[in-house]
Amino acid sequence: MATTRTLLLHAGPIHDIGTISLVVTIIGVVGALAIWRIALAVHAQLPVRASAAFWIAPKKPRATLQAGGVGFTQRQIQSSSPGLTGRPSTP
Repeated sequence: MATTRTLLLHAGPIHDIGTISLVVTIIGVVGALAIWRIALAVHAQLPVRASAAFWIAPKKPRATLQAGGVGFTQRQIQSSSPGLTGRPSTP
């Protein structure tokens, strides 16, 4: 954006500062979108990730696999859920 502004001011094709500001803003937005599209096209991966403080939504926890035999059996799950009645089921 600074380069565009400098070129327009020194070359002098536009003499109105408001028009120069508009052209510089448009070129800045179009340039940023072009860089973004190029990064998407080449599947660019940024080497640095933003810290958790800068994320809008918290990251979802990922599922982890457990060793075989560890966890609940189907009967334990059924007996611990209250079901539709709201009362504990009897095993």
